[in-house]
Amino acid sequence: MPETSNWVKQDKMSEITLPRLCGEGELPSRFVIKFIMSFAKKHFSAPVLFGAVSLLLLAGCGSGNAKISGRITFPDGKPLTKGVVIFQSATNVAKGMLDADGRYVIGSQYAADGLPPGTYKVFIALASELDPTFVPPSNDPDALRYISLVAERFCSEQTTPLSGEVTRSATMDFTVEAP
Repeated sequence: MPETSNWVKQDKMSEITLPRLCGEGELPSRFVIKFIMSFAKKHFSAPVLFGAVSLLLLAGCGSGNAKISGRITFPDGKPLTKGVVIFQSATNVAKGMLDADGRYVIGSQYAADGLPPGTYKVFIALASELDPTFVPPSNDPDALRYISLVAERFCSEQTTPLSGEVTRSATMDFTVEAP
């Protein structure tokens, strides 16, 4: 077997190349992977080796996403407490639920996993509540009517005045108007 250093020997097992499984994440250098594989195959059983390789791959996978959080308020400082904040670009979309304090954390595939850098339109969906004054018609006693909590222009990607440039993790607070 050709020798690659004083303590790592090159063989079939240590020549395994690991595919890049994540977008922007960095895998450890090939030398480190080769060393770990060589050491592991000499000292551990196949199930333990498989687990170690799995952990190595997971540890090397970074999403490259910026962690975005913030707060949505009205001009008087009161929070918008219902709805979903949506960040949308030409190629990406991410969302975060508003909490009782008007705070959100953006997630694109999973809750709070952030979003890729870029320019985003920001709008609010599902910002409504039941109209307490609505009386259903007799022919549809189960009918409901909702009242929007924000002005209509904040509820669509096409009309929203809100936008954000995402370059790195940040807090992005926005002010919306009532209808």
